[in-house]
Amino acid sequence: MASSISLPSVTIGDFNDIGSSTEKVGGLYGNEARIKLFNDRLQRCALSDMGYRGPKFTWRGPKLMGCRRLYERLDRALVNESFLMELSD
Repeated sequence: MASSISLPSVTIGDFNDIGSSTEKVGGLYGNEARIKLFNDRLQRCALSDMGYRGPKFTWRGPKLMGCRRLYERLDRALVNESFLMELSD
């Protein structure tokens, strides 16, 4: 679908995946295979992450007895190449 969109586009939302192990604190280590799969999908769809301002993490889990709270960056804005070209003009 992404290859058929030539107009500038933005996809914003909660992707329930992290793009690197630095986007997670607490809980179990980030699943490297799942991180790679997420990044591979972004690359196949020719989407770029716009980054963020403000708090590094967009989601926090509950604080469970004896465990550190889990923080992750799940929300992001993804743009295609046409969008980036519009920004540079």
